[in-house]
Amino acid sequence: MSERWEKYNASAPAGELQRETISLFHPELPQDYHFTTWKGGFTGNVRSSSVTFVEHPFNAKLPEASTSGRNEIQIDLFNSGPAFVSAIKAIKADVTTPIDMEYNVYFEADTDGVDAARRIMSGVRVGFNVQAVSIYGTWLDFLNKKFPRQIFSPTKFRGLVR
Repeated sequence: MSERWEKYNASAPAGELQRETISLFHPELPQDYHFTTWKGGFTGNVRSSSVTFVEHPFNAKLPEASTSGRNEIQIDLFNSGPAFVSAIKAIKADVTTPIDMEYNVYFEADTDGVDAARRIMSGVRVGFNVQAVSIYGTWLDFLNKKFPRQIFSPTKFRGLVR
């Protein structure tokens, strides 16, 4: 994590706005999909390539710590449209060929991705309902801990000392 992100996570300083994005990759998809919740979309960097993030509402439901051994992240993509839904329905997403998902958060003025907070996910199953396409998966480095895997200590964040 960059120093800028550490400061943002610790105190959310005024003037710093974040833009959430999700990118979907699968060999059977007709294209890679890059979505953002940011109004109007923007161009940014994903996997060392410039991409255009299209405005598309989504929600990441992050897992709680669990003793069941089943810790899934649920990504809901709302109002997806028939072309996207058909493309997702046509693929076979499972443990051997998951949907690679990259969840990035960029600062408003940052498009080169230097300060992007990245989380790589592996989507292993897909669900559909009237409102959303849901992709279920896990962080690749997930170890049964709440998101984010960040320990806030007075050593790292001096503002916590009182």
